[in-house]
Amino acid sequence: MHIKNPILLTLFLLFFGTITAQEEQAVKKIKSYQKLELGYMFGGQAYNDNFSYNPGFQGHGVFGFHISKRFNVGFGVGYYQLTKERFLPIFAEVNGYTKGNDKISNLITMQLGYAPGWYNEQIGYSDYQYSGGIFFDAGFGLQIKINNHVSAYFKLSYRHQFAHISYELFRGTTHSEPLNYDLLNIAFGIKYSK
Repeated sequence: MHIKNPILLTLFLLFFGTITAQEEQAVKKIKSYQKLELGYMFGGQAYNDNFSYNPGFQGHGVFGFHISKRFNVGFGVGYYQLTKERFLPIFAEVNGYTKGNDKISNLITMQLGYAPGWYNEQIGYSDYQYSGGIFFDAGFGLQIKINNHVSAYFKLSYRHQFAHISYELFRGTTHSEPLNYDLLNIAFGIKYSK
């Protein structure tokens, strides 16, 4: 009876140690990354069945995790401005790479999030309200590995931003209308992986 207990205890400790070591190895395999991106956007706004050219620039930062050598996910915040509109996007992103460890790899990227917005100019309407909305951004590019931790990338993407305006036309009469922005984003970024 005394012999079985130490043997069972030893087997349990060995088994528990093996499980703990495997869990620690699994945790070490998931690497994190941070990136900073700047870009210029061409495009404009669809409003009252018309399209007006409305370019701007954007910048954002992302923190994420490499799920595998060819796939990563992250969360980011940023800022972008058009001629008179400003947005603060908060988003999730997914990136895929055709070659995980190669010096040069093709990049496919997608972002989905919400961007609160405001209009940067006085409007003559009473009780004017401008708000941002949901946006998505999808594109492709090229990533160049500088060393084991740092990569640079270039990308071209399409961004669609929803927004909304409302204002008072006459006393007690409110007009409300959705806005749509269709933008082509050319961007450059630096990614640091741990």
